[in-house]
Amino acid sequence: MIETPDLKERNTPEKKFYATIFSWLHFRGHLQRIETSTTSGVPDVNFCTSGIEVWMELKVCKDIEDLCIRKEQYAWCLRRSMAKGHVFIVALITGTGNTVFWEFPQTLIKKRTGKYLEPLNGPSDIMFAGDGGDTFYRIITQSSVQRQSRKII
Repeated sequence: MIETPDLKERNTPEKKFYATIFSWLHFRGHLQRIETSTTSGVPDVNFCTSGIEVWMELKVCKDIEDLCIRKEQYAWCLRRSMAKGHVFIVALITGTGNTVFWEFPQTLIKKRTGKYLEPLNGPSDIMFAGDGGDTFYRIITQSSVQRQSRKII
């Protein structure tokens, strides 16, 4: 039986974004939404397909300049990527309808006011409004496969 997102949870922009991602990926591998209060900074979604495991921190913002993450999220993503894990910040930009991807560890971060950080460099990839699940899947898996093939011994 396929686990589907709970309809009552589809009330925030981020949960609606997850429901869209779910519709694109659930039949391509194992997709799990992560909600934990025990560890700070763990990304929102874990996806595994054909031996490739990907973590995604989801964001929804009006403009790309509005994107920010908490320090704990950055630390978790950086630690996982340094251990050869595949981690992305995936942001739906509501002003354009585009989805942008920042892949760790290539994502450079600068401090914003308070407890938030923002990307210093541009996204590693972009999916334009109207592109579908095939493009999303290609971006998160192809990039991960390419990094796996560049193993440093």
